[in-house]
Amino acid sequence: MRVPRCLIARFRAYHYYDDLARACTESGMEVALAFCEYREDVDAFNQVIERFRPDFILSHPHFSESISAIGAARGIPVVHWMVDKIIHRGQFHRGKFSDGDLILSTYRHDVDHFRGMGVRAEYLPNACNILPVDDVHGDPRYGVGFVGTIELGENNYYRQFVDTMRTQSVGQAPELIAVIEKMIQFFDQVLDLQEEASKNFQYILPHLEKNLFRSLEGIFTFKNDEGDSANFTANDMVAILIKETSFRQRRHFFSALPSLDAFGPEDWTRANLPNVRYHGTCEQYRESGQVFAHSRINLAIARIYSLDGLSDRIFNVLFAGGFLLANRHDPLSELFREGIDLDTYATVEELLDKIRFYENNPQARERIARAGRENVLRNHTFKNRAAELRRLATSLRG
Repeated sequence: MRVPRCLIARFRAYHYYDDLARACTESGMEVALAFCEYREDVDAFNQVIERFRPDFILSHPHFSESISAIGAARGIPVVHWMVDKIIHRGQFHRGKFSDGDLILSTYRHDVDHFRGMGVRAEYLPNACNILPVDDVHGDPRYGVGFVGTIELGENNYYRQFVDTMRTQSVGQAPELIAVIEKMIQFFDQVLDLQEEASKNFQYILPHLEKNLFRSLEGIFTFKNDEGDSANFTANDMVAILIKETSFRQRRHFFSALPSLDAFGPEDWTRANLPNVRYHGTCEQYRESGQVFAHSRINLAIARIYSLDGLSDRIFNVLFAGGFLLANRHDPLSELFREGIDLDTYATVEELLDKIRFYENNPQARERIARAGRENVLRNHTFKNRAAELRRLATSLRG
């Protein structure tokens, strides 16, 4: 059987492509890499296709409409390994995809969504994607650590939306201003309901959308002074609110901790959490492993809307030899053993109890961290995923 050829499309913001290429090679594929991010990359990318003649193109970590179009024009299947949860489902419609596309999503409900549109899709979990750490299980420098955002930055679409709407309403007709304020009040009511549910990791926003948004649909259609209509669909509204739900969820758990060592974007400085020691930014590929390895306890809080999959934080913490305390949900228990590879919680009270226990029982903490690392090295590296990738991609030609 001829060795399959994989062309990996690179995006400049990510630094793991050499690791991914090595894993694909070790899994029995020939590999080439080329940038295909900007319009000026396309000619060079096509030249690589001419020379290398790939059997399939791999786009990681997200779907790329331009790469899909290149594959369709040349009759080459494109595998899009998407590692982020879909925020706005309305932006993914059948017209964006070619018949040669295969979507690999790390979130099961997204797989169902793509299949429902008639797009080929499979579930493929995330994998560790950071540099190895030399001093795993080193002496802790941090207590309870978290690397990531608190969701107050530029991706909090709700806060941007509110600011924009209020700014644009200045000088507008009183009727329009009243509609905008009524809309914001309604959104806040919905967010309050979801915030309460988030305390027990219950995601009710879709239910609220069906039962409340539609009954108030008239609020969301109006005309400005120029006569232009502004209309929000249900998908629009969920997408606007969804990051704010994560902020409120994370604030609930973080604020209950005696202290937290936080690394990530500067939005932490706006969170008004006096128990947080903010240590600045942390580049994921090169630096986050050191934080994971040198924290007594690493905290994971799956975003309330993404409980159908696992973020790469889970795999990276364990790969670095860190002890992980994560919220309990099905995808986690399918791959890792509670109390053996990591430990879990479901409420603030349980989280605080387990933090106290593991702070006072370093041997148990270290034993679990070692087992978790062994599990990831055995089952959840790029090489593990590349073997499945080869099988799925080969079937596209069959």
